[in-house]
Amino acid sequence: MTKRAVVVLGMHHSGTSVVARSLAVFDVYLGDDLMASQPDHPKGFWEDNRITATNDRILTAHGFSWRKHGFDCNRVKKHPAYRQIVRQAAEDVRSRFGHAPLWGFKDPRACRLVPFWKEVFQRIGADASYIISVRHPRSVAESLRAKYGLSLRAGYTLWLEHMAAAIRDTQCDNRVFISYDRMLDDPKCELRREAVALNLDLSKINATTGRTFIKSFLDQKLRHRRYEGYQAANGKPSHDLYSAAFTLLDAIAADAIPEEVFSIAWKTLLEMGQR
Repeated sequence: MTKRAVVVLGMHHSGTSVVARSLAVFDVYLGDDLMASQPDHPKGFWEDNRITATNDRILTAHGFSWRKHGFDCNRVKKHPAYRQIVRQAAEDVRSRFGHAPLWGFKDPRACRLVPFWKEVFQRIGADASYIISVRHPRSVAESLRAKYGLSLRAGYTLWLEHMAAAIRDTQCDNRVFISYDRMLDDPKCELRREAVALNLDLSKINATTGRTFIKSFLDQKLRHRRYEGYQAANGKPSHDLYSAAFTLLDAIAADAIPEEVFSIAWKTLLEMGQR
């Protein structure tokens, strides 16, 4: 039997923890070495410590952290230790997740390292699917400013860079876009979208695992801020690149446009933004 991996991608503070926890509804194994919860994150991060450490190790080796924009995964492959890191990551994942026919992980850092992880998956013989968590960039930027002191502009830049990399590098793969806000507002709908897109067991939604997630785990208090429309750093309505990017992402996360239309529009948008 071919083993399957489900990877949750998305910018930090964009709802990836909630989306990752939703995978437990479908018996996706997330490992037994998860990052501990914190006072400002009481429901847990649902993030594997060793996978996160691997991603941090790669970023650090190239002079980056998750807070620094401009990272290019293509440069990673030129590093002398690259092949060794791939082998080590594959051995680690195989030893800890190899028993599970359906497993997965979440780490926002992986947005910029999808090509690396694809080589790991190929080495261990796993078919990977992806969930891309969508949240309003202002909500993300405000959260980053409150916790880390980052400027709103830095938050917007990092949000778009993470999303652009995740979208580009999973374009030919099985994937689904999940809205963090809609997951909190209508979890059954979003769980169904996950199940249908990723060929997971729909019956689990109404079973004990689904009810526990909806009734016990989800909490509106998890969401400290929400923006319906886009506003720039000065609080005024904006129609810039970030606004257009979120509009497209929100549309595909609501199944309002097909993947083909989204991909063309997204590529055009980014090309225009680089001019």
